[in-house]
Amino acid sequence: MRDIEKTLGNPCNYVFCFDRIQAQAYRNQGFDTVYHLPLGINAKRYENIRLSSEQRSKYGSQVSFIGSLYEGQYPAITEISTDYAKGYMDAVINSQLQLYGAYILNDVIDKRFVEAMNKHFKELQPDTKFQLDKAALVHVLDQETSRRERLLLLNLLGSRFDTKLYSRQDYSVLRGVQCMGPVDYYREMPYVFAASDINLNISVKGIQSGVPQRAFDILASGGFLLSNYQQELVELFSYGEEMVVYESLEDAVEKCNFYLSNQELRGKIARKGRERVLTEHNMVDKIRYMMDVAEV
Repeated sequence: MRDIEKTLGNPCNYVFCFDRIQAQAYRNQGFDTVYHLPLGINAKRYENIRLSSEQRSKYGSQVSFIGSLYEGQYPAITEISTDYAKGYMDAVINSQLQLYGAYILNDVIDKRFVEAMNKHFKELQPDTKFQLDKAALVHVLDQETSRRERLLLLNLLGSRFDTKLYSRQDYSVLRGVQCMGPVDYYREMPYVFAASDINLNISVKGIQSGVPQRAFDILASGGFLLSNYQQELVELFSYGEEMVVYESLEDAVEKCNFYLSNQELRGKIARKGRERVLTEHNMVDKIRYMMDVAEV
């Protein structure tokens, strides 16, 4: 992040952030050439997606998720932390897990807490060069919170529905979830989205308000999108008409159960979501906007 910020003061550099809160944070620091712009899709490519019976059989499931479960640095850091620091970080993570539409990790980790952690690391090993800064620690907590949410939700869904995970890692801790391995972004991923009854978007916690690329890709593929609540998602797409959001793990399970039992409604929502993303979120239009802003 610091290396990125070194370039933001150059008036020749125009930066477009898909997260409005992040973009505004940079602008509040005086970086006037930082703008907010939601992500988009290659409409021409997605318009040609046609799901064959073979692909439906291969990729079909009641619930699917494409993504990582983030095996980050949290275990390594907590292993050498004080009991107080471990307890505090766990409490912070558990609190963030309960919040949808609110992000607290950056606010509850302050400079004194990080300094105390670094002091403890130095006491354990005086010649250590390992030092944390706030941004790095918050990033670790982001990943750990996201990992826990994804594990919890997938385990809940896997015990109730035909659930598939597409990921590079094999997660043996998951119960009832079929671990399918990775899929190619261009040749396979759109067909997974199109063939799945429900596609999950479980955003990384560091994305405070923006919509991840996965959500746009699901909609453009004609898939039904069930996402954690993101402020910009409910602004860009009509809730209950073009996509659906959940506001707790229990809510996600209930909504999976409801929409799996209502195929016609689920299909109608998926079709409307696809229409909206193809017409209003074409990457060609986004690039034109960027060029206009930069006056190129």
